[in-house]
Amino acid sequence: MTTMRGRLDLVVLLESMPLLDYHICETAAFHGRKVIEGIAFGCLLALDNASISIPRDVVGHWAADKILWVYVTEI
Repeated sequence: MTTMRGRLDLVVLLESMPLLDYHICETAAFHGRKVIEGIAFGCLLALDNASISIPRDVVGHWAADKILWVYVTEI
C-alpha cells in the first residue's frame, strides 16, 4: 500500500503542473489504474488472510477488471 500511496502522490503532483498535455494526463491515468489494481489485489489478500474462499481464477492476477469481475460472479 506504500507503493499505492506513492502513485497517488504522483497523480496529485502531475495534476498541479501548469501544462496538462496528453502525455501528463496519460501518465496520471496509468498510475490511477495501477492504484485501483493494487487496491483490488490488496482486498484479495485481506480476504485470503481472513480465511474466506477466493476463486482460483483470480489468485495471482493484477488486472482489476479480472479480479473484481470473477470475484463478483462467484459470490
